[in-house]
Amino acid sequence: MVFPDGGTVPTGRGGGNRAAVPKRGNRMNKLMAFLVAFQVKAAELAERKDRGATATEYALLVALIALVIFAAVWFFGSELSDFFTKIGDTVQGWI
Repeated sequence: MVFPDGGTVPTGRGGGNRAAVPKRGNRMNKLMAFLVAFQVKAAELAERKDRGATATEYALLVALIALVIFAAVWFFGSELSDFFTKIGDTVQGWI
């Protein structure tokens, strides 16, 4: 990261572990500004990941519910058909 006065702060890409020294100004203030900017960016990324995870969780829940419904219909299908046929015959007898 390069500041307007030409100073730099290490970004973690290349250059080894040596800390860059700003040309002018207070190094601690520049480092603090960098850390605050980094924290804000990390918080924004965390929010985006949260929304994506929520959408994924909803998709998994919908798939699970569909699977349970499919299994119930497959397992109880003929019995449910007989049950509703009896109810229909009973209601038709009232008319």
